[in-house]
Amino acid sequence: MKAPQPATEKNIHYPAIQESRLENGLRVLAVQDDHLPRVFLSLVFPVGRAFNPDDNLSLVSLAMELTKSGTASRSASEISELIDQLAIDYDSDVLMEHSFIGMTFLEKELEAALGLLADTVLEPTFPQDELEKVQVRWKSHLIAQRSQPEFLANECIFKTLYQNHPYSRISMTPENLEQVTRDSVENLFQSHFSPSDAYLLFAGPV
Repeated sequence: MKAPQPATEKNIHYPAIQESRLENGLRVLAVQDDHLPRVFLSLVFPVGRAFNPDDNLSLVSLAMELTKSGTASRSASEISELIDQLAIDYDSDVLMEHSFIGMTFLEKELEAALGLLADTVLEPTFPQDELEKVQVRWKSHLIAQRSQPEFLANECIFKTLYQNHPYSRISMTPENLEQVTRDSVENLFQSHFSPSDAYLLFAGPV
């Protein structure tokens, strides 16, 4: 019996990426895809956990979390209701070197979704009462986290590998949350999260 022959390598045709830059410096990259009437976007900032100051590891994560907790024109509940009304699949996260906000929505809601995104990242107000809610919720999670062997093992590994480098710190502490102030969160956001440093990525019928 003859051994099977390897298949011919297929050519992969990557879609063209359209790139532009807005007046505020924001870089926009878009891939046209008309297969489905859904749009995916991701707003990426080159700011992650490694950018936290040494005395408080919670600021970057809190800044990202609180962008959807109130703006100059909308309250947290109004933002939440609008996300539901537009059927937006909303996601955000803070990684070591970058953070992002992701949205997936129907093509017809593109203008409204962009308006909501612009409002949350350009006009956040970081309400004190919303900060306190996050502090309570996250503190419980952090306490539970420290009872998990996997987390404790990863913490030891990163401290051993990176020692005094910011990469050695994989999580904030409950003490960080207790010490944080609304002004410190706002100051970090205003100094680090600039449109001129960010990327807005689109895929879909745009």
